Amino acid sequence: MKEIVKNAYRMFKRNNGIYYIQHSETNEQRSLKTNDAQEANRLFNAANQARRAPALNIEMGKTYLRGANPALLTVRSEESGLIDAVSFVPDADRVERFVVRVTKGLLSFYFSDYDYSQDIFDTRFIEPTRENPKNHRHGAKGT
Repeated sequence: MKEIVKNAYRMFKRNNGIYYIQHSETNEQRSLKTNDAQEANRLFNAANQARRAPALNIEMGKTYLRGANPALLTVRSEESGLIDAVSFVPDADRVERFVVRVTKGLLSFYFSDYDYSQDIFDTRFIEPTRENPKNHRHGAKGT
């Protein structure tokens, strides 16, 4: 006897032309952010499939990522060799801006009376060494 699996979501199209899915039990609605019927159908089927087989969904995601960039999911660990992990190299300028923003945010939160508007913030990369492998990868200094 074949078991019939009920879909977790149903799909509908609003008057604005955008497709939405609605959870069958909770009635929570989410936009599929498309007005293309084929694309909406793919997203609808993917949402239902993710509910049926979460482990398969993870493997399919890894497959898509490997197709985009094979190195994205491969990280070398000294202890265990190659492992699957999401790995990427962010733009250095973006990281520096982020570190400065976080530093300013922490200063304004913990030292609200301190005026850092005239201060110059600089970031520098601290290379980990064999003697001290736990060295922080990114350090920030204020001058």
